[in-house]
Amino acid sequence: APQVGYLVERKDFEVEWDNDAEDVLADMEFRPEDSEHDKKLKLRVLDIYNSKLDAREERKRYVLERGLLAKHTAPPPSPIEQEIVQNFRIFARFHSDSEHEKLIQGLIEEQRIRDEINQIMSELGQGGDNAHPTKSPKRKREGLPTPRGKKK
Repeated sequence: APQVGYLVERKDFEVEWDNDAEDVLADMEFRPEDSEHDKKLKLRVLDIYNSKLDAREERKRYVLERGLLAKHTAPPPSPIEQEIVQNFRIFARFHSDSEHEKLIQGLIEEQRIRDEINQIMSELGQGGDNAHPTKSPKRKREGLPTPRGKKK
């Protein structure tokens, strides 16, 4: 899946950390008439620029190794999911990131199941052809089993 702001083929970001670091070097050039002090100053500027490139690579590696890019390119959470994440954020400090993510995903799944139960209950209350939740078109579409009818 394409990642917004990340160029997979180049393994590079469209906008890098400290993206304007190159601006300092844009007009700098070494000339034979430069004084020794000017040469040292320009070499120091190059050292600073190289350290910025190293920091940029380190940040890129950090994001890619930990899969942080994929987390931010997932579809946005529903309002209910956002509420669950917000309400349980205070508990994140009591366990690891993976444990907290597992907790949140479990709560989101529980909410999804509750919503599905409520939907089935409302179908039961309406009567008609959809009065029996296991005979609903949705169950057939999703490949869920339907009970066998009573023989008379």
